[in-house]
Amino acid sequence: MHLFKKIYRLNETINKKKVNQFLERPPIGLFQKEKELLTELSELDSENLYTDYARSLKVPQTGFINYNRKYYSVDEKFIGKRVKIEGDGKKVLIFYNSLLIAQHDVSNQKVNYSKDHYSAFLRAKNINEDLIDDYSQKALERFKNL
Repeated sequence: MHLFKKIYRLNETINKKKVNQFLERPPIGLFQKEKELLTELSELDSENLYTDYARSLKVPQTGFINYNRKYYSVDEKFIGKRVKIEGDGKKVLIFYNSLLIAQHDVSNQKVNYSKDHYSAFLRAKNINEDLIDDYSQKALERFKNL
């Protein structure tokens, strides 16, 4: 039992009191911050872990999520929300709370934006409704040339 107390005290000293020389913080603080970002793996997730690409991330203000260094659009109402991305090399599926919210074909294009997603994004920015279709079409053409 005495050995366990020594190990416990050593663990406390290393994790709480000692400061990481590069980050200048105790490791336990960094672990607590990282722990907030971790999500549980269900049995289905762990089965697919080594066969299909799947990950969870927060949708940034741009409305794009990254899959294999290509960007795919998500409806503007999901900006700031955590979504799950699944891809099999042919399709990219984007889920919010197990609900399919977007689907794209895997493409060699750098930016893949749905016209509906872009139009909704412009509406959220209070762009004149008469201009939205024209802006959307022009933007999608520009994205194809990236």
